[in-house]
Amino acid sequence: MPHDMLLDDADKVKAYAWPPGSITEEETREHIPCWSKREKLQHWASILKPMNYYNSMPSMEQHLNRYGPDGVDALRENNTILSAAADDPMFKKMGLTSDTCGEVRKFFHMTTHELHHVVCYCHHGERMEGIHAQERLRVMADRS
Repeated sequence: MPHDMLLDDADKVKAYAWPPGSITEEETREHIPCWSKREKLQHWASILKPMNYYNSMPSMEQHLNRYGPDGVDALRENNTILSAAADDPMFKKMGLTSDTCGEVRKFFHMTTHELHHVVCYCHHGERMEGIHAQERLRVMADRS
């Protein structure tokens, strides 16, 4: 279960925000959750709907070969598990600002390889069932 920390020091709260500087002085007085990678992945798994189908990402490997790391980081697709994470109010509060591969990878402290394993079509086909995405995220959380 995620733990929350109430931090009074504005600088400490800002240190937990992603991207840096994304929290205003007013927001520093709010209750800002401070979760580990494992807790974030567990929450991500919990917000997915098991019976929903989500789009997979286009070939991350092809994008890497063709456009380099920046090309992979800029990838996004509608109705993916990445967009589900970016739409979550708690993740928004913690600073997740978009559903691009790069933003999600950084927010969840994932390697490109880990993200590829969870979202790429080469592992799932064009669409993946929510329950399978949940399983992969939970396994990754358990290894964190």
